[in-house]
Amino acid sequence: MKKWFLIIALLFQVTTWASGPNDGIYEVSFDGTFVFFASIHQNGDQLILLSLDDSSLHWEGLSGTQFGEEYEMSVIVGTSEAIGLLNFTDDTNAVMLIFNCLPVLGVDPGAVCSIPEGASLDLAKIF
Repeated sequence: MKKWFLIIALLFQVTTWASGPNDGIYEVSFDGTFVFFASIHQNGDQLILLSLDDSSLHWEGLSGTQFGEEYEMSVIVGTSEAIGLLNFTDDTNAVMLIFNCLPVLGVDPGAVCSIPEGASLDLAKIF
């Protein structure tokens, strides 16, 4: 009987992908200078942004909820506590305005916010 369940399960398995319209890898720049790559994953009105700073090898995870055309983002894992507003301007570009950034000194005593408050980051989808 267990063999039949296994055979049925294997015959009817379906591969699915959670894919939102903004999913992809983005190049992030500040004042025209490359800062880091970001991986964005969307599920409904929820968005996750993961970044790795290759110069310091620190990574951050941001989570956000959609409000109208924008996502209110906040750091959930990283060396800073930052809040920003992310707006997708078209299918391949976005802008993120940083409202607040405070280093988490307990995580890294030398931590500083590499992106200043009030900064506008440009995101360009590369794939």
